Amino acid sequence: MDTMIYNAAYLIPWEAESQFSEQVEALDHQFEERLRIRYNNFTAPFKFARLRLFSSN
Repeated sequence: MDTMIYNAAYLIPWEAESQFSEQVEALDHQFEERLRIRYNNFTAPFKFARLRLFSSN
């Protein structure tokens, strides 16, 4: 069964991306058949903050 149980976004420094990717891969191997962990490494960030603009008028 392919059911997503968790979806997250992480902002990491570009120079740390390869290490982060390796750690995700290690976790995927650690859980073997019990859990699949997938990493999409080139998705632009979206909605990390909510802005409220106020007019001085």
